[in-house]
Amino acid sequence: MDTSFKLARDERNRKYVEAILNFDGTDFFFDAGFKMTLDLRIAEISEDCPHGYVYNFVLYAPDPKGDPIIRVLATDNAHAPVDKKHPHDHWHATKMNPAGLMPIGVMDGSYVEVVLIEEHLGKFMSEAEKILIHMGLSPHITSMTSNPRQRGSKNQGLEL
Repeated sequence: MDTSFKLARDERNRKYVEAILNFDGTDFFFDAGFKMTLDLRIAEISEDCPHGYVYNFVLYAPDPKGDPIIRVLATDNAHAPVDKKHPHDHWHATKMNPAGLMPIGVMDGSYVEVVLIEEHLGKFMSEAEKILIHMGLSPHITSMTSNPRQRGSKNQGLEL
């Protein structure tokens, strides 16, 4: 068994991984119409998914109508990044407007190494917080909704 996956499943980390899995399908809402979605499931270990998780973490900004649909930060492993064939883990950095004041989208995904999913999620949440603070918004969650997927089944991948 892959050692990085074993480490993630090890007793020392089990409580963290189980807690994170409970947030699968959760949307967190912030001031000014920003939304963060967390999708995370256990998957079969493969060349493309050596850590054993399928995930999609996204921070959305509101469109002109106020609907949070513009991706401004994202990380996932739904497909191979342009700079690496395997594994599929990649990071979509924030694209800012010319003045550097407002996020307007994401850049092409670039490979990122994921060993522990809890560290990767922590990095994502930290970067999302920095974006909100940069814009003068509170990083505190105003509300949340949860629509968890069926647990306990083998993962077929996220529909993105």
